[in-house]
Amino acid sequence: NVVEECCQLVKANSIKGNKMDNVSVVFTPASNLKKTQGMDTGQVGFHNQKLVFKAKIETRKNEIVNRLEKTKRWEEPDLQGDLMQRQKEDKAERAKAALEEKQAREKQEAEWKAEKDARSYDKLYDETKMTKAGEMDLDSDGEPDFM
Repeated sequence: NVVEECCQLVKANSIKGNKMDNVSVVFTPASNLKKTQGMDTGQVGFHNQKLVFKAKIETRKNEIVNRLEKTKRWEEPDLQGDLMQRQKEDKAERAKAALEEKQAREKQEAEWKAEKDARSYDKLYDETKMTKAGEMDLDSDGEPDFM
């Protein structure tokens, strides 16, 4: 039973509770704990009494505690290394986002430039197609032929 094993660990790790018999262990979600300024150190209350679960442990069962202690694993985290790794990942993610934003901006600017060129009259003007006043073809009446 998981609850009994947890209760045995709590009892074994408590200075006063380890020496006593018939100990009640109280379980509640952390969000249900209520701590006010007037309370002593280690004293807590509960917001909702319905969320409180009590289990009674009569005596310490060494076989359960010893079995659990054998599976205990203690790891020292490399906090500085983890922080540097996270900062490195965040920096790479920001650089990737900036690159994508730059590419999107360049694409948008290229589209705008293409639209501007399509609406521009600069392409219509061609010096080779232009004729000067004296070079115009005259029709039979001696008038310039525009058609």
